[in-house]
Amino acid sequence: MKKIKNKKDIIKSAFNAQFERVCLSRFVGHRLKPVGWHCSRVWSATLGLPLSLRDVGTVLGLPRQKITAGKELVHYFCTPCKPTKSNQKRTRNFPYHAPNKWQQFKQYNQRDVEVEMEITQKLERFPVTKNEWGNYWMDQDINDRGIRIDQQLVNNAIRCQKNFHDQYLQVSQKLTGLANPNSPLQLKDWLHQQGVKTNSLSKAAVAQLLHTTTDTVHQVLSLRQLLSKSSVKKYQAMQKAMCQDGRVHGLRQFYGANRTGRWAGHLVQVQNLPRNSMPDLEDIYCASASQMFGVPVVKHGINGGLRQKGKIAELALGYGGSIGALKAMGAIKLGLTEEELPPLVQMWRNASPHIVQFWWDIDRAAKECIKTHLPQTTHGMKFIYRSGCMFLRLRSGRNLCYPQPKIGTNRFGSESITFMGINTVKKWSRIETYGAKLVENIVKAASRDLLAEAMRRLEATGNSIVMHIHDEAVIDAPADRSLEKIVKIMTDDYNPRKDLQPGDLDYEKLKRSMKEFGYVDPIIWNQQTGHVVGGHQRLKILQDEGIKEAECVVVNLGEEKEKALNIALNKISGDWDKDKLVLLMTDLLAAEDESYESKTSVEVVKHVRKYVEKHTNSNPWKYYESTMESIIANHVENMTDLENYNYRLAGKKHKPVQQQLPLLSVVNNNGKKYKTKYYHGKLVEQGTDWSKKKTKTYTAEELDAQARNSLHMKPDEPFTGKWATMTPAERSAEALHECFVALEKGVDL
Repeated sequence: MKKIKNKKDIIKSAFNAQFERVCLSRFVGHRLKPVGWHCSRVWSATLGLPLSLRDVGTVLGLPRQKITAGKELVHYFCTPCKPTKSNQKRTRNFPYHAPNKWQQFKQYNQRDVEVEMEITQKLERFPVTKNEWGNYWMDQDINDRGIRIDQQLVNNAIRCQKNFHDQYLQVSQKLTGLANPNSPLQLKDWLHQQGVKTNSLSKAAVAQLLHTTTDTVHQVLSLRQLLSKSSVKKYQAMQKAMCQDGRVHGLRQFYGANRTGRWAGHLVQVQNLPRNSMPDLEDIYCASASQMFGVPVVKHGINGGLRQKGKIAELALGYGGSIGALKAMGAIKLGLTEEELPPLVQMWRNASPHIVQFWWDIDRAAKECIKTHLPQTTHGMKFIYRSGCMFLRLRSGRNLCYPQPKIGTNRFGSESITFMGINTVKKWSRIETYGAKLVENIVKAASRDLLAEAMRRLEATGNSIVMHIHDEAVIDAPADRSLEKIVKIMTDDYNPRKDLQPGDLDYEKLKRSMKEFGYVDPIIWNQQTGHVVGGHQRLKILQDEGIKEAECVVVNLGEEKEKALNIALNKISGDWDKDKLVLLMTDLLAAEDESYESKTSVEVVKHVRKYVEKHTNSNPWKYYESTMESIIANHVENMTDLENYNYRLAGKKHKPVQQQLPLLSVVNNNGKKYKTKYYHGKLVEQGTDWSKKKTKTYTAEELDAQARNSLHMKPDEPFTGKWATMTPAERSAEALHECFVALEKGVDL
């Protein structure tokens, strides 16, 4: 345990690994860092599988299943018990109190481990990306850090609520004569005696009754509303969840929403806390209504009455909803008539043609992928069919998984998409979907990825997150941080070079050069993302000079390739924006695409790493085992060599039998073949261009001389034992091999 507990290169895996890691941290006496831990629950969620060990085992059809009787055993041994005469006033149950139960408990835990191992083996074909494990480790850091609770405020709020509750209850008792007017059964009977009939005392029912009652009945119902308020339940949850350090830990559940990957709440539900108001933002409901009705709409102003229709339409119709969705959103209760609903649907769709087209494009691509099992691309996203699953690759590079997809027929008689997943009653069954619903998945998942990216930026620049809600992050802000700086970190473009301004030495130098020699170095623009990849400073000068058009080189790259190209194009000379540089390096290290092709890539990266380590306390490689593997991979010729070079980089779980590359192997670097010496995948000696150097043929005497030199033998000393049975070439290679083995073990040769 001491040797492996905090080693990043040793993967520790468990289903709901946070539980094991936190418990082991308590056992060893200090916090075990999340880096190096994998959670098979998260892994299952990325594939749209259930979130419980039992259900995952059932869905995967494992030969051994979780023992369902274990819940009672966990309660018996793992929670305090009530002291009684029969248990000799003890507060905990130990193994010697129930030996048979203890034996069953051990079998239960052993079976859990077996099931977890089988789940991991089943999922190995669908590995979680390095970037997503980085997000998981960040999430665990945030949960471990926790958020501080204002204990005085919490305690006083609960005390105030109790005092008011007691007062309301006493008044209600006096008015009704009931022992417990908060009891629905007693209160309904009293109301019936007053001539008021109701089958429910729900919040909505009481609100409706208040419109039709007067005097004492009205007063009692008003008190009922006050008595049923849950305004302090969150304070009570905080009080219950608060630890000895005055903080609540474990508030967020990573991949709580399987498939889309959104976070879920735990312990204290922070998602529905009162939100900050942002008056500077445009009112989207007014904008929607204005576009629908073709007139200006201002809240509480001109055509303000149309805003409500815009709001209902925007909330109900964005993902293919129609009249039913409008009703479910409360359109009738808000004053719209049945006759108004069909034209409202059509007006919204006419005002949002690009959204509607997006639904149909996604629908068409998904169906074609299922029918043909061939990849389909639309709107920068890709549908891929593999191993009985349809994967939807987002623009972020993350996949959404739809297991066992099929084409079926919906209730309208039209072609529909179905897949296996968790239904609304949390059972594994076939689910129907369609283009607009897939768009909803895409929007939710993309929003989650944007939040995760912003959070990674904050963490990488020393801004410790304590919790997050939807699209907002809450941090323990250092004294020198301003809101503007935080917003800049979360939203800035990734280009790490400093933005030159007129008057800057480098700006004026580049401007003079462009005037003297002309526009000879074109701007590079990425068609896929719409970003300028190279030539930011030249573009700025052209814009400052009033030039509207300029020739450019167009590339078509994914976001990670774009970032890699950006840093390679920004030569070593010049100043860097330190914070942006840290963020970019964080992104690069998380990249899944190992195709980083640049003549000066290694030199640039070495320079960047030295700069970051020297000039900032931020640690951009905090969450990554890799340093520059994405670049190194480009210098290995094929997958076999890649597996030997770094088996994890090649997506393998275990080291191959052949642990080292040939001592003299041919590798490819920018189209040139080089002879390079490796040992156990480590560069021993960088070769030279093979096309410019003839290979040397060694004589038997020269090979034996090399072997003797490696074995530290005298020049004329005869070979004995196994060495005497080998050819000169074999002796030379094996002797060098043993020399490297000794060096690796730290033997002083």
